[in-house]
Amino acid sequence: MENTTLILGDNITVPNGRKLSIRSSEVFAGRTQFRIFGSLEIENSHVHSALTEAPGIPHRYFPYFWNSQMSWINSSIFDNPEEIDSYNRNLRIDGLVINGAQMYGLMSQSSDADMKNIHIRWANTGLYLSQGWPNIKNITVENCTTGIQLVGDRGGIEDIRATGCTNALSIQSSEIWVAGADVDANSGLYFYKSRGAVDNSTISGTNYGINIRNSEISLRNSRISSSAKGVISISSTIHASENTFLNNSDTGLYMSESGGRITGNRFEGNEIGLALYQSNPYVNNNSFLDNKAGIRIQSSYPTVDNCTFYRNERGIQTTGAANKAAPHCRSCPKVLDFLHG
Repeated sequence: MENTTLILGDNITVPNGRKLSIRSSEVFAGRTQFRIFGSLEIENSHVHSALTEAPGIPHRYFPYFWNSQMSWINSSIFDNPEEIDSYNRNLRIDGLVINGAQMYGLMSQSSDADMKNIHIRWANTGLYLSQGWPNIKNITVENCTTGIQLVGDRGGIEDIRATGCTNALSIQSSEIWVAGADVDANSGLYFYKSRGAVDNSTISGTNYGINIRNSEISLRNSRISSSAKGVISISSTIHASENTFLNNSDTGLYMSESGGRITGNRFEGNEIGLALYQSNPYVNNNSFLDNKAGIRIQSSYPTVDNCTFYRNERGIQTTGAANKAAPHCRSCPKVLDFLHG
């Protein structure tokens, strides 16, 4: 079907071995239930669901979207059935705009999602993926409660923009690489029981930029600014290198019961540059400028090596009785080769 307006009934079935192609068309789905046992391709088209009901899609083959739109739906759900071959596990989307979803803009479970050039607005959860291998590139989520949620996935997200969301990105029990994130949201990136990396990203104006819980995360070449807490690491391992923590009103990087390597970063204009509570990281070759406190240490035993402190109200501040004890106490830092301003 091409260059037409389609008003669909309650049920649309594509039998095994058949293909339904919709190109350059306006599709009014209403309460339509799609049953896809062959294949469905939607290209250069706009799917409307005026009655705000999901185009539910039981299927054997994932649909393919290219340069299309969906508006004011309840959810679009692609739930992988059992006994499906590896080729058909690939949910392919190249160019999809979703304007309004009461629940999920896109939801896919147990699929190898290959998605790029996606824009989702006004959804409760913009994109939800579970138990799959996502490869996502160039996605924008706007004004969603949760922009992107990944549970039990392994893969990567590149070039994500999240604005006006309550929570930009939530990652749980996953191994995920995030690159090129641009986040201006109430809360930024949340990792729980996960492993992964965040590279070349910009996060600003959040309550927290990155919240890491019971996880192992590398943070590289990123800028976290104008937030309350830039990065929070609790019971985790964080390796932070070549980042800028700028003008965060509470703390640039807060570590509690955490370890890792903090190397080559710039902490500037924060209330506290680096705050350590019961944490023992290796802090090497960082610069601390114009913070009220460069490093605040409580009940911790870090190694601070070859760092530069300049124009801070306090270069290294220790709090609590243990930290004020003799230099050989367990909670005192090792401070090597630093300039104190």
